[in-house]
Amino acid sequence: MSFRAHSLILLILISGFFCKDRDQTPPKDYLSPAWAVFMSRFPSGSTDANPATRQAAIQKASELNRQAYALYLNKKDKEAIPLYEEALSNFATGEIYYNYANSLSNVALGKSVRAYQIALDLHYAHPELAFYNIACAYARLGELEKAFGYMALAINRGYNAFEHIKKDPDLAALRQVEDWENKIKGLVPADIEFGPESVTGMISEPGPRGPTMIRLCPNGTYWSSYGAWTANRGKWYLSKGDLYLTAELDCSLTDPKGLYRGSGGGGGDTFEGCRASDRKAFMALEKTRIARMLSGEKSDSYMAISRTPMNDSRFCEASWRPTSAADVAAIGSN
Repeated sequence: MSFRAHSLILLILISGFFCKDRDQTPPKDYLSPAWAVFMSRFPSGSTDANPATRQAAIQKASELNRQAYALYLNKKDKEAIPLYEEALSNFATGEIYYNYANSLSNVALGKSVRAYQIALDLHYAHPELAFYNIACAYARLGELEKAFGYMALAINRGYNAFEHIKKDPDLAALRQVEDWENKIKGLVPADIEFGPESVTGMISEPGPRGPTMIRLCPNGTYWSSYGAWTANRGKWYLSKGDLYLTAELDCSLTDPKGLYRGSGGGGGDTFEGCRASDRKAFMALEKTRIARMLSGEKSDSYMAISRTPMNDSRFCEASWRPTSAADVAAIGSN
């Protein structure tokens, strides 16, 4: 069988799967990682939303987040929480989830841990603060071993307000443990060192409608794919162990009706070439998650990532571009 024929069959199979799954969106649950990831990828909560609707949802979420944060600063967490939830119902980001968790920590402590963890799943820009606050929550809940573990992660990620640790009331129970400072130091993992050669390959990150696949090429370029319809190319690099992507080309399929790219699940979408992308560099994967992937650590986390060698090197050729919907689908397969 020729490669072209094989690719066409692959596209049909993948398209059939996503068409069947098209309306099966995750049930709304603010503390569900699957729902949160879905809302981060589909602003307004609809795969059929047009660009104007998506942009309006993003702007509304930003304004609601601002209003809720002002209430939080004035210690009005019970009033802030519904606004954060309304914001998340429009568009989910790591920042909104982090702020939401801060208010939950004053009202529903157990739930705040899950919200902080989702903030990390959505690549919150300051993971050290999320780890620190999870440690505080576990200390308040009396789960001291978890508190020590997350405090160690916070320090490893760069948290250095050590005088604050010594007087933070949330950590009172932790400080009652004999030799608590040395215990934290003993738990802090050695700074994780890995170079580009350690992460090149095919990385799979779970999602509500299938994984995001990231092809990290040895020459510093990447292709990313979600479902059978999105394709983005650009440069990748590591900064302090975190993986950053800078998109340069968007080769995603488009819907003839102008709806959200991929809204037809691949079956009704068309390939119209590649377009320039001006998305700025963003953190795609946080260092701790990459280290767990490389160590082979088993995890039941919804967002646990995996890496495999690339079986097809053509995607790393400087001149390669998709020329059909089948090529777009092939980017996400290995």
